[in-house]
Amino acid sequence: GILLSDDIGMEALSGSFATRAQASLAAGCDVVLHCSGKLGEMTEGLSGIAPMSDVSMERLARGEALRAGSATAAPGDLADRLAALLDIG
Repeated sequence: GILLSDDIGMEALSGSFATRAQASLAAGCDVVLHCSGKLGEMTEGLSGIAPMSDVSMERLARGEALRAGSATAAPGDLADRLAALLDIG
């Protein structure tokens, strides 16, 4: 799957929104979250960062494919799969 940052508006990171977004991506995040909906902050956060990388796009596509396949599974089947993965029988 993909790795998402926490909301960069929560101020866990210091600096401008652009600096926070760049730091999140440099730390390995595929997607940077900004949740307030304030256009000025969003625009600033986008400045100086590149579009999503090919690697991140591939991760997103794999995650979407997994999600799409799981959407048709019965809840009991999913519980069985989780138990098998966790080896809790």
